[in-house]
Amino acid sequence: MAVNEQTSPKGEPSAQDHGTTEGRDVLAHQLSALARELEAEDDPTAMLNHLTHAAVDLIPGAEDASISVVKGRSEVSSRHPTSDLPNRVDELQTRLREGPCLSAAFEEQTVRVIDMSTERRWPAFAPAAVDLGAMSMLSFQLYVEGDNLGALNLYGRRVGAFDDDSEHVGLLFASHAAVAIADAEKVRHLQMSVASRDILGRPKGFSWSASRSRAIRRSCC
Repeated sequence: MAVNEQTSPKGEPSAQDHGTTEGRDVLAHQLSALARELEAEDDPTAMLNHLTHAAVDLIPGAEDASISVVKGRSEVSSRHPTSDLPNRVDELQTRLREGPCLSAAFEEQTVRVIDMSTERRWPAFAPAAVDLGAMSMLSFQLYVEGDNLGALNLYGRRVGAFDDDSEHVGLLFASHAAVAIADAEKVRHLQMSVASRDILGRPKGFSWSASRSRAIRRSCC
């Protein structure tokens, strides 16, 4: 997976967004603290698990979160889910060939589903998602590369879980998430390259923490 400046989030809200949020100073402090916590984490997998759990803690209305990865506009998988719900919802999207990550998320940078029970964009997916307990969803496009996509997905178990504040906080959070995912992928590819050459340990001079630190600081407010 490659993430570049052209495909990273541009900060566009969804069509349902009509307001502004307050408490910017508090939010900036929280995101700065998150950046420091991510920097202190040595393992990429643990870092991304921390990221999705932090999304639930920081984004209003979120009860569950995951990073959804779409391949070939047809196969959706959940990475680092905070519960089993994201896995089950993404399995639905793959099986039914419709849903937020298979349509709107490719064209829209932010997708908000206020009431899944009345959602008409995905007639097969929506009622099945309701049966699973996903009454609201909020998705942020993290990257698009051809027919592949990455998105931060948030889930609410009540109607109207997400509002404009949820979007504004989520857009800022998604900027951090995009950088963290890109950095984790670089480390993963480097580790695979090292392993393929049967070299033990990391290359001389390589520092995962230092690399992540530079990337995260570039994304901080």
